Amino acid sequence: MVEMKMSSQVLLGIADLPNCPALYALYGGTGRHAYVAYVGITDKLKRRAAQHLLTRDSSAATGTSATGINPDYVTEIRWWEHRRFAKPAAREAAEVVAFKLLDPALRSRKPIGKASQELLKSSRFRKEMEMLFEKTPTGHLRIPSLEQVARRLSAFEDRLAQIEERLKT
Repeated sequence: MVEMKMSSQVLLGIADLPNCPALYALYGGTGRHAYVAYVGITDKLKRRAAQHLLTRDSSAATGTSATGINPDYVTEIRWWEHRRFAKPAAREAAEVVAFKLLDPALRSRKPIGKASQELLKSSRFRKEMEMLFEKTPTGHLRIPSLEQVARRLSAFEDRLAQIEERLKT
């Protein structure tokens, strides 16, 4: 079971992610050993997360880019939403700012466009994005390891067996 907590809502998985423009970070490791593995941008977060983790058809997951991620080791997705992200140039420029702040292990960004370059020249834009990425993300999705899923399944099977035993008596 994949859990995501946003505000007071508990969502169950990738299907519950918002399908909005966002900048996202894929994390590997857990606890003190957590690290930013990859930073990306998208116009539809849910679709992009599914490409990375479910269908595994993103260039970063298929090995068709210069760098790659192994979806089996992604432990969390964090994302940031902002009104400016409706425009592709703002997302591209924000990603450059995020690279500096989040320092991902992998970067697979092609050169950015002229409109994005112009935005990056604005100290106001850079400061606005820095402040955004220094705050708590808009949301996060924790992804359990196969071992954690197996433990939960085993505990569920034990509880089910106890219930079945009670029903027999």
